[in-house]
Amino acid sequence: MGVLKKIKYIMTSQSSRSIRNRPKLSSPTVLNAFKLKYPSASTPQWHQIDVFRWEVNFILRNKWYSALFDSHGNWLETMTLISLEAIPKNVLKVFEKSFTISGIKNIRQIQITNGTIYEIKWTNGVFIWKLLYDISGKMVGKIIT
Repeated sequence: MGVLKKIKYIMTSQSSRSIRNRPKLSSPTVLNAFKLKYPSASTPQWHQIDVFRWEVNFILRNKWYSALFDSHGNWLETMTLISLEAIPKNVLKVFEKSFTISGIKNIRQIQITNGTIYEIKWTNGVFIWKLLYDISGKMVGKIIT
């Protein structure tokens, strides 16, 4: 078998394996829970995170969202990107005490079952920080990568 035929064979067999091993979109329970929570959502794209969690990316009111559901159809969280202007003043005030606005890479608003968290991804040029704040501006988490 020639080199090109071998490459084509490998690529074909790998792609057919990945299609066969790709998880189904979701269980009917999870799909129904999504439709109930976001009836106006369009273009849902499902990804299985692990055995117990499903992620769905979708468009709602011309904005991109990502939501997590467990395998029983329980909603866990919904995330969307927001602008600096949309972040609560309390959060911005606390953030600016320790960090510069110029280092912000993006801001995410994460709705969880008991409230809203704001994740500010920030860089100092060396490390990337994920800074988590609640609505009052209290820092509730920090991850440095």
